[in-house]
This record gives sequence, C-alpha cells and structure tokens, in this order.
Amino acid sequence: MLNKSLILRFPDLQGAQMAAPFLVEGLAMKIDELEIIDLKIIIGKAGEVVVSSGFKDAKALKKANVFFAEIVETMKRSFLFRVHAFDAVAVMHLNDEGLEAKRAQRAAA
Repeated sequence: MLNKSLILRFPDLQGAQMAAPFLVEGLAMKIDELEIIDLKIIIGKAGEVVVSSGFKDAKALKKANVFFAEIVETMKRSFLFRVHAFDAVAVMHLNDEGLEAKRAQRAAA
C-alpha cells in the first residue's frame, strides 16, 4: 500500500483543534474520488495534526498529491503552521480485523 503523510505543526493545540475539522471535512468529501483505502487524522497535544492516507496504486497517490497541495495552500490563508509531507510505502498495516484473524488462526492450529 502506498501512503501519503502530512505533518502540520501549529503554534499550539488550539490551532490544531481549529484546523483539524477543515481537513476532516475536505477529505471526507473526496474519499471516493481520491481512492483512499486507509485514513487516519490525529491531533497531538503539542499542536500537530498528522494525516496518514493509504492508496492502492501510484495513480491514486498522484491524484491525492494534487489535492493535498491544494488543501494545504487553502489552509495557509487561515491558519499559521508548518507542513512536512512525504510519500511512502507501508511495509506493515495491521488493524483489529487483522489481529482477530491471526488469533483465530493460532487457536485453530
């Protein structure tokens, strides 16, 4: 799975809390169009907002890169923050469903 991560650093927690709904709403409207298969938005207590989104292929990731660049530029008009963005390949992705399947396999053995 390909991954796009954004780390937005705000001066304080309040700034992060104000900006996060803007990201959530913007991404919620584009999940299908951007072909997002995994999405996490996390607020850190030091004023960070971390967005981690997963994609099946490079075509979807490229489309998302354009969207993320646009949403960051839009946010810069209203919020003060620094951004670090990077693309990556997820080498491990495990969620509760995956853990349950592993537990069931071990119990059956």
